Amino acid sequence: MTGGRYLFGPIGDDSTMIVATGPDGWVGHPSWAMFGPDPVGLDAPTGIGISFFTANGVYSDPCHWDVLGTGRADYGGVNVGPTVGDLMAALRANPHYTSSAATPVTIDGYTGKELELQLPNDSFDSCDKDNPADAGGHAFVFSGPGVYAQRPANRWHLYIVNVDGARLIAGVLSYAKTPHSELDRARNVIETLDINP
Repeated sequence: MTGGRYLFGPIGDDSTMIVATGPDGWVGHPSWAMFGPDPVGLDAPTGIGISFFTANGVYSDPCHWDVLGTGRADYGGVNVGPTVGDLMAALRANPHYTSSAATPVTIDGYTGKELELQLPNDSFDSCDKDNPADAGGHAFVFSGPGVYAQRPANRWHLYIVNVDGARLIAGVLSYAKTPHSELDRARNVIETLDINP
């Protein structure tokens, strides 16, 4: 990416498109994400990335998401209502990670809430796997999208807004040692989003 404006989407099952500033040196992941500069990208301990997605719920245990035994992350096991507040309450109530308080946020005129999740530092080796050949498993916070924690101790700064009755999530994934300069660049991406439902 070269610091220009890039189109992402459609996001989720609807037609929502997002125009975002791709920070110079970052890498686009077509249609729904961007990662920090190579060679680190999203990897611990200093990586960073931004994902755009929707979600229909959360997993009661992010490490054990194959509730139905299908080999896919498809059912969260937690009933979540349709609003931004409902999703925030479900995230804050989950004992498998810690969360900050939810605070109001407005992105491109759409209102919602933001908060930060801190995933545990435990290995993912005992987590469910979507591929038996994987050496380790994955931790999924949300049911619905394919977004999972990249490594133990991943931090997720989530911005969840109501876009014409649907929840849109922008997540900044980072770590305790991610440089402040990259976090500032990610914050600028979020603050300058154009959301086109």
